[in-house]
Amino acid sequence: MTSTSASGLARFNTLEETAALAELHEACAATAWARHLLAARPFATAEDLYAASDAAMAELSAEDLAEAMAGHPPIGRPKPGDATSSREQAGMAGAAEELKAEMLELNLAYQDKFGHV
Repeated sequence: MTSTSASGLARFNTLEETAALAELHEACAATAWARHLLAARPFATAEDLYAASDAAMAELSAEDLAEAMAGHPPIGRPKPGDATSSREQAGMAGAAEELKAEMLELNLAYQDKFGHV
């Protein structure tokens, strides 16, 4: 583990609960997943955090997974004013209009078929 990831992990381990929830929400919008990780703090290594994340993810219900997916808009349609959404979608910012239109069409077809983003 690099010193940068070690210092980031140390910061995460000591964050106040509300701030830690906000950080986790940027990675996954499932509240149950985030609460599981909060309860497991502090983490000695990044690998411990990843293992706890995997375990928490494996326990998510269908409703939890729906919550996680609802937290992320379709590619090419970031949530206005949402910095996390804008970062996630940055790769599409410079895309050609034809590609953006095709991605929107494909995303809508996927959403119609599966009922989620």
